[in-house]
Amino acid sequence: MYIKRVLFRFATVMLACVFLMSATARPAGAQENDIVATADSAGIFTVMLDALEAAGLADTLRSPGPFTVFALTDSLAAMTPEEILEQLLDPANQAQLRQILTYHIVPGEYTSAELAEVETLPTLNGQPLTVTVSNDTLMINNAIVVMSDLLASNGVIHAISQLLVPAGDVVDVIEYSGVFSTLLAALEAADLTDALRGEGPFTVFAPTDSAFGKLPQGTLEELLEPGNQQQLQQVLTYHVVPGNLSFDEIAGMETLTALNGETLNVTVSGDTVMINDSAVVFRDLAAGNGVVHTIDQVLVPDTVTSVEEDAPAPFRVSAPYPNPFNPSVTIGYVLPEALHVSVVIYDVLGRRVCVLQDGLMSPGGHEVVWNARDSQGNQIGSGAYLYRIRAGSYSARGKIMLLR
Repeated sequence: MYIKRVLFRFATVMLACVFLMSATARPAGAQENDIVATADSAGIFTVMLDALEAAGLADTLRSPGPFTVFALTDSLAAMTPEEILEQLLDPANQAQLRQILTYHIVPGEYTSAELAEVETLPTLNGQPLTVTVSNDTLMINNAIVVMSDLLASNGVIHAISQLLVPAGDVVDVIEYSGVFSTLLAALEAADLTDALRGEGPFTVFAPTDSAFGKLPQGTLEELLEPGNQQQLQQVLTYHVVPGNLSFDEIAGMETLTALNGETLNVTVSGDTVMINDSAVVFRDLAAGNGVVHTIDQVLVPDTVTSVEEDAPAPFRVSAPYPNPFNPSVTIGYVLPEALHVSVVIYDVLGRRVCVLQDGLMSPGGHEVVWNARDSQGNQIGSGAYLYRIRAGSYSARGKIMLLR
């Protein structure tokens, strides 16, 4: 069980852990322009190459193929926690490493233009990948293709923004996405975790931590009390719809019936899809038994009457999502009272890039979006950036990664 949790939460460690290994020699006689040699020449896939060697897959990618490989770059693999490297370097985990890496390899050669014409891809792992195009951005599952069409004699390489993890269930997606800790705690308190690990399929509208922060103060605490479990279940099952419904499928509907039997209303305004009064802000997080869509407000069913207006929750900042990002990232925060708020982006040298927000904000939850432009409106380059939030006497800061 520990290994399963580790593999999902720290999946990128499987690649980064090989930094602790000595470099593996490449066999002589391999084609100079095969996928392995092409990745080696690029100079940004060292971690992936060493991981392929450790998993016994490098020779596969030297064979005639053809193959399409989705490769994590070294800069992202290096941004990985180190506390569990020893556990993952255990030879007993080689099978899990191989399972993850084969999920990045597709039989056949697909250029970026060809990828844009398909919806799914088979992998050597046996589980399919989902392909979507949004605002001219090519997505493989939840990863952005940041560099495409590195051609080799036996296939093609595309660089991606994050590791592709073989699908777990919807609870795994919620747990390891990093922005749903409140939802996860609520699911456990409502004793719904095991149900959502079932066969399904399920479509889950998942409120972020900042979305829960928009509830009146004391509401969540009240719902989490053991005596209110039935009411909590009513709220949470209002966020789950039977079936595996993509964002595009939902956009073509007017209503949905939730697991609690009540109706959800669907409206579309431009590119925004609303579920009741909540916007879908990140879509199509694929799971083995369904899909998760991120929403910016908690859905409260008519049968729940205890949500009363009150003061909002204490100050807190939610994890930015998506992170890494391209073309934009959302940062959420919650205010206990009306405060002057400034949200500023800096580069790693401490130079100010832009000001996202600077003014008086009302109590409750808020979100700001950065579109990777400086204060003059110019696009900025890939790399690590820092954000700082000041709200009265409160402050918070963190790191975000832009991958173009």
